[in-house]
Amino acid sequence: MKKYVSIIILVSGLLFVSLSKAQAQYPIPSYQVELAQENTTFEEDENVELFGPLSMEESQLIIEVGDLNPSQASWATVIVCSLDGLDVLGPYTVMEGTPLAVNIDNREWGVKVMNYLEGAVLSVWRE
Repeated sequence: MKKYVSIIILVSGLLFVSLSKAQAQYPIPSYQVELAQENTTFEEDENVELFGPLSMEESQLIIEVGDLNPSQASWATVIVCSLDGLDVLGPYTVMEGTPLAVNIDNREWGVKVMNYLEGAVLSVWRE
């Protein structure tokens, strides 16, 4: 059973990496990006080494939802994935006003938007 779960996670990660290249893509960090389609992705730039050499030291990926329409509370459902395809975390539903903090290591990571409320804006950064 563990073998099948591992295979599913690996295939999901590889699918995420391959599909993300064909969708709208934004860098991490990005702030107040209006979500215009499902499968929007945010990815760290593998050529920029902001946090020194790669290590297993943990940091956090922060995902925050805002809204262009103040009369409704926005939300977005996202998955967090290492760009090497080895780790897929989520899905998470992020509500406006409640940022999501996901513990990650220093590999490159991405965020894929699976679903959202129309008018939602997303900010993604690493701390």
